Amino acid sequence: MGKVRAKNSSKAKSTRKFAQSGQLDKQIKERRARQQKKSQIDNRKALKQRASYGSKPAATDKNGGASGSTGAAVAEEDEDEDDLEVEDEEDDDDDDQMMDEETLEALLAGSDAEASELDEDDHADGERSDLEDLEGEEERHKVSLQALKEKDPEFYKYLEENDPALLGFGSDDEDEVEEEDDEEDAKKSKKSKKGKEKARALVVNKDLLATWQTQMLKQRSLKALRKLLIAFRTAAKTEDEDESSTSKSNQQNKEVYTIPNALMFNKVVTAALKYTPLVLGYHVPVKEQANGKFKVPTQSKKYATAQRIVKNYFTSLHALFSSLSTSSNAALLQLSITESGRLIPYVVGNRKIAKEYIRHLLSFWASSSTSDSVKLSAFLSLRTIALAGDATIFELVAKGTYLAIGQISKNTTAFTLPSITLMKNSASSLFVNNSNNATIASQSYQLAFSYIRQLAVTLRNSMKATPKSSNAAAGAGKGKGSGEQYRQVYSWQFVHSIDFWSLVLATACDTERETEQAKESELRPLIYPLVQLTLGVIRLVPTSRYFPLRFQLVTSLLRVVQRTGVYVPLAPVLLEIFDSSEFSGKPKGSSLKPLDLAYYIRAPAAYPQTRVYVDSIADETIYLLLEFFASQSTSIAFPESSVPVSVTLKRHIKKTRNAKLSNGLKALVERLESNAKWIEEKRANIEFSPQDREQIDSFLSGKGDGAATPLKSYLKLQRKIRDQRREMLEKSLAGDEDSEAEDAEEEDMEEDDE
Repeated sequence: MGKVRAKNSSKAKSTRKFAQSGQLDKQIKERRARQQKKSQIDNRKALKQRASYGSKPAATDKNGGASGSTGAAVAEEDEDEDDLEVEDEEDDDDDDQMMDEETLEALLAGSDAEASELDEDDHADGERSDLEDLEGEEERHKVSLQALKEKDPEFYKYLEENDPALLGFGSDDEDEVEEEDDEEDAKKSKKSKKGKEKARALVVNKDLLATWQTQMLKQRSLKALRKLLIAFRTAAKTEDEDESSTSKSNQQNKEVYTIPNALMFNKVVTAALKYTPLVLGYHVPVKEQANGKFKVPTQSKKYATAQRIVKNYFTSLHALFSSLSTSSNAALLQLSITESGRLIPYVVGNRKIAKEYIRHLLSFWASSSTSDSVKLSAFLSLRTIALAGDATIFELVAKGTYLAIGQISKNTTAFTLPSITLMKNSASSLFVNNSNNATIASQSYQLAFSYIRQLAVTLRNSMKATPKSSNAAAGAGKGKGSGEQYRQVYSWQFVHSIDFWSLVLATACDTERETEQAKESELRPLIYPLVQLTLGVIRLVPTSRYFPLRFQLVTSLLRVVQRTGVYVPLAPVLLEIFDSSEFSGKPKGSSLKPLDLAYYIRAPAAYPQTRVYVDSIADETIYLLLEFFASQSTSIAFPESSVPVSVTLKRHIKKTRNAKLSNGLKALVERLESNAKWIEEKRANIEFSPQDREQIDSFLSGKGDGAATPLKSYLKLQRKIRDQRREMLEKSLAGDEDSEAEDAEEEDMEEDDE
């Protein structure tokens, strides 16, 4: 061993080449084959010895004891020879074993080349000797068996009955085995061909589909459902799957279906969507709990079967979602979303399928090409899976909806704003506190806090970078850092984010809702940071071009004030507009179109200092002041809180030269004074002191008089006038767009004629 290892150290390079060439595996296989041949030779020797023992006792019975002694002597000689052969063979095995150990050590040490030379010589000699011995032994075996048959037919017959393997040993048996294997392979290939021909012949028609439907309706047959789902997989066009998985599924199902036409496609898809929840609900029934979660009998014997069916169903459904067009297949898409929502209790525990399903639902909900009905169906499924799942699933849905709103709100126009508003209204209901689900309430607070804080950090960075001057908007665009921070805050994404969280807090902290639940919402502490954030954004760039943005943010805060009962001093924010440069001088006349401020956060460059723009912002400011004071019109302190505002408005009436603005301010002041007198009359008969906080908060609450204040009555009238004016403005804008399109077509026709 020491010599071998010494040689190994000098032949490391040749050893690695030998190991990489693949000769090691080949030699191991040859060694095993040689050992098998040796075992065959040993078996033949044992058979020969047994035949000799069987023939000699028969001769002793006939010829007497002399022959018997001779047979015993021969047997003893044979036994001695066999023992020697066994000992020699054992020595050979030991030598081979030692050679194996030495060879392996040589290979590990790096001298496989030398070991391979030794093995090749051993294999060559061993194979030649073994083959020669095997051929000779086979011939001698046949001769001995023939002699045994002639000398002792009774013993030969005994061997035929009890041990036929000894008599049939040889190449003939191997040929017979090979022939049998060939026959079995031929039968299997014929069966597979027949199966393939049968699979190709299965075409889904009306009768076959009706049979499945009957079995599912009457018997709730899982077998019929499986066949329907196989056809559904074909209809959903799941060719994007790997060929291996497809062939595997075909082997498992043993059936493949083809869809002949579009009509049958619709029928198969519709049947799969409608009957799957029906059959699964029968075999594995679920119960919905008060907190939105579902109780599924996971211990049921058919639960595992239901899980496999659901997995196949959603795999095909996701492929169908990818292939459907949101515009041309709106009805089928809505049906797919609605019916698949009934299987949410079965899929909510499978994280992989649930994530993929949520991804598709979010894409349909946030797509600009889908209809409102499809959006609502997608969101209802999203809300169901968010409430039914754990905290991770809820966080995934909540984050997805919020990010989708931010993504689609980048391009806000008159055409996309209704869709964005629908998305904000629906998504806000996810974050509303559910008293029966503490997990959802906790997750809602954490997400709202983190996102509001993120907005506040963006505002703080922008305030550090933006110069504090009246021309901050122009200066912000000069520097790269300041311009980037400035655009992040004064953008539609930021405005819609603030409006979304104001809607969430207003819905969650609604005073009427809290009265019903007798519990304060966990989100109520977030009102103060949101108000501070919004006021900071308003004062970031206080120029007249960004008055539309101020109106958008004031509207968001008004929602919070009206529904939560929290007082926010919005009057100073609105009264600052009358002190701006737009109302200090005489506005310029222009032929510009009226500006609908609901679709802008920054006025176009041509509008400032024009009469159209001044009239628009004056009307909007007066209306928002009316909305704010109408929300405070039932307060017991209204006469005192309205006095400073009345004084400021009267001062602006005296110095303004705009007749339209003067008339609007006068009407507002009159309503403020009349509402103050009305409150004074109501509180003249009270019997509690200012120290009774509960009595003060409940002043005029729950009474019909609270809805009939002078300010609220005047607000109803102004809302009707405002809605009519907006309709007329939208029609005029639509007519202008049509006329511009016609002019463009005429210009194109003239160019073609030229």
